[in-house]
Amino acid sequence: MRRHRYQFDLANLLSLFRPLYPECVLCRRRRKPTEDGTCCFVCADKVPYIKRVVCAHCGRADFCHDCDRLLADHRNPPALAFHRSAARYDSFLKFVIAQYKYRGHERLRNLLKDILKHGFELLQNQLAVQEDRYTETFDMITFVPISGPRAHERGFNQAEQLAEELSEVTGLPVMSLLRREKHAPKQSQQTRIGRLKVSHQVFAFDEEVWAKMVSEQQENNQVARMLTLDRPLRIIIVDDVYTTGTTLEACAGVLKTRLGSHVYGLTLARA
Repeated sequence: MRRHRYQFDLANLLSLFRPLYPECVLCRRRRKPTEDGTCCFVCADKVPYIKRVVCAHCGRADFCHDCDRLLADHRNPPALAFHRSAARYDSFLKFVIAQYKYRGHERLRNLLKDILKHGFELLQNQLAVQEDRYTETFDMITFVPISGPRAHERGFNQAEQLAEELSEVTGLPVMSLLRREKHAPKQSQQTRIGRLKVSHQVFAFDEEVWAKMVSEQQENNQVARMLTLDRPLRIIIVDDVYTTGTTLEACAGVLKTRLGSHVYGLTLARA
């Protein structure tokens, strides 16, 4: 009994000399944090990054029957050139995104930026393969807009914030090129058929934003360069989760129709 008491006292004494780490926002344990202090290293290592892409169109890590059917329909080619997700939408990443999206844990932005950076590298690699030139790059970033009621409910647009984080990493400008024409049910509450019906009815090109951008080209060299390219604009559209791809496809259709641009999707997770 006395021996156990001494062991317990020694353990308490040693704990006084250990660094007192902050509580991890995800697991609530006091572990060594990442360099930016977003979460602990254990949680950061749980992110299920996609490292091997099988479906060249949607970026899935295994064969995709949906894309196989989509690309086989030569009469209606997809508006989205291709898409990449940074990681698989497993239970851990679903929890992380929910904490950020619905709980307002803005500390997670740095972790999400790191995840999205990996997705951008996958996107850039595919562009290099497609164009057969490793010097090719993208021109601008936009994002999937949310409705007024959804913005009021959450207080922010997670896709817009992710686009801003990507801009910090890449140096590409962010332009709010799309708007929602009407409020739609949450994607997570719809069937695949429901998403297909709704998505093509809710997005429109934001002419006011575009007109303002064009009028400011003399003051902005980056915009002036984009508007005088001898090739179609390459636009990345950002969202948090790719499920069926209908939302990104609908947004890409609007941009391609209005600008004749090449549109590429980038999301944190692939469901």
